[in-house]
Amino acid sequence: MDLQFNLANTLKTQLTRERCEELELDGYTVLDQQPFPDAVAKEFLREIKHCFHDIDGGKIQNEVEFLTADGPVKLTKPHIYECDLYNADIRQQLPLFRALFDGQLGELVEVLRDKVGCCEDLLPCDTADLASRSVTLKLQMNEGGAFPWHYDNPGRPNKRRLTVAVYLTEDWTPEVAGELQLMPFLGPCVTVAPKLCTVAFFKSDATLHRVRPIVSAVGKVRYCFTIWFDGALTNSDDDLFLKMHHLEEDAIPFLRRSAVQRTLSRAVYAKEYEQSLADCFGADTPALKMSLREHHAHLQQLLKHEKVRSFLEVLRDYREDIRQE
Repeated sequence: MDLQFNLANTLKTQLTRERCEELELDGYTVLDQQPFPDAVAKEFLREIKHCFHDIDGGKIQNEVEFLTADGPVKLTKPHIYECDLYNADIRQQLPLFRALFDGQLGELVEVLRDKVGCCEDLLPCDTADLASRSVTLKLQMNEGGAFPWHYDNPGRPNKRRLTVAVYLTEDWTPEVAGELQLMPFLGPCVTVAPKLCTVAFFKSDATLHRVRPIVSAVGKVRYCFTIWFDGALTNSDDDLFLKMHHLEEDAIPFLRRSAVQRTLSRAVYAKEYEQSLADCFGADTPALKMSLREHHAHLQQLLKHEKVRSFLEVLRDYREDIRQE
């Protein structure tokens, strides 16, 4: 199908000044008013289904890698599949996604760099060759399962600055679940239904998020595609290293918008992390035990420091005050 569609032009009109300010200040913004024409939405969905069900090598199980004392270990997320369109052979079989990857992403980068302060360092990607170096575009299919709480950019050598997720689940209802949840640091949790053509923008390095478990018994499949844009200045020393002056109450506004929050996040949301790992890997599974062991080792290292332990109590109290407002 030959569709005349330009993602940058479409989203440019949707990214109002208010939306861009929300992305800049809160770390996310959501477009949920069907930004794409129906024909485009259906073609994106048709190509995703074609990729996962008809193309050899187009359906790979999603994995997460943990760095343990014995070396890196990969765990498979049950019922979650993906396809990385870095693979040019697969792109050639998906015309709409090929057009997106080969040229349109560069225009979208220019729109974002012009409109959003935190996107000023996005790397150029106006050719397929440049896109292959600075952009990741993945298709995803969830037949159940969940994603635990995480950041799309957990630290070096990752360079992701911005995540754009486009949801394509037909006839979604709350009984299906599988919602995206965003957790701005110390702020209220935001739930986004993965309805057809809902688009979520969020900071890859400063927005904690997860995908709630999908109720597989309902028989629905959750489809989406996600674009990650790299930034030239991502993960500088100032983004990575917690310093003494960060462990003061007057530093909270800074931490809420800085990637430094990643250092403290697992401790602030320790119970939420644990529950989401169980949702992802299943109760009493070897994968759950390994992921919890890694999580607890991270906490143990962090909690060695008395000043950090004291400040975490301040952060938890602050978070509770926000929740009660």
